[in-house]
Amino acid sequence: MHKKANILLQFEIDTIEFYFQNSHLYFQNLIQKKSLIDKNEPFSEMDKVIGSFQYFRRSILYELNAMIEHWLLIASSPYGEFFDNKNLKRTRTNSISIIEKKYSLELKNMQGYDEVEIIKNSVNGLKHRGGFNFTDYSLGIPEFRSINDDIEHIKKLKNQSTVFIIELINTIINIEHKY
Repeated sequence: MHKKANILLQFEIDTIEFYFQNSHLYFQNLIQKKSLIDKNEPFSEMDKVIGSFQYFRRSILYELNAMIEHWLLIASSPYGEFFDNKNLKRTRTNSISIIEKKYSLELKNMQGYDEVEIIKNSVNGLKHRGGFNFTDYSLGIPEFRSINDDIEHIKKLKNQSTVFIIELINTIINIEHKY
């Protein structure tokens, strides 16, 4: 991996952080405006704001997942061969397997890995199950659990996933530069 990969990574992190901070502030300001609430309308402006805020929160999950997968692909590709078609078609599981074998690492032991898995499962829940993270059909009345898109939870996921990627990249760079 290129020793200056952290510059590109920081650019991606800063871009997501900028989007997160500015959009979050925008929605906070809209929600605080009492003039938007018209209780006589069935679908008020506030309803639209709240619906848009949900799309914003979920878009952060998609962006974080894309960034994680991007760096797993880079880390699992031979230096200079990232754009080879076979590398771009690699699954996340294949990328993790290659990284763990090549660098003798266990990614699940890295800080932030649990949050990376939560992001992956949340995005899969959004894409494939309409926002449901889990459904327990073994109960008399099935229990549906939606993904957690609470803003504080997403902040934690964002912070921990960037910690994971930074640790992964720095670890790989250190291993490669020893040899």
